[in-house]
Amino acid sequence: MDAAALNNPRVRALLEVRQSNLRVALSNLERITSRDNVALHQLREERTKALANQFVAKLTDACWDKCITGSIGSSFSRSETSCLSNCAKRYAELKMLTMQKFAGGR
Repeated sequence: MDAAALNNPRVRALLEVRQSNLRVALSNLERITSRDNVALHQLREERTKALANQFVAKLTDACWDKCITGSIGSSFSRSETSCLSNCAKRYAELKMLTMQKFAGGR
């Protein structure tokens, strides 16, 4: 397009409309991207909660039968408490080591 065409009122009006449409499209895209980021953040939070619940469930499965030897009462015995604590620590350490191994860590 040459400089003379830019002085044509119809061409200028068309260019202004196109610029306006681009601004609206960019604004809409920014809003969509913002909503997507919020939704993605919420999904990540839900996934984190689900993984934490899964970890606790597996830890409970791994340690409960091993450590709880008496009947269920209002509290655990000292040996049950100690066993559960040690079992949970070992389970968490093993989980971390496994994750590091698969992630290429030490």
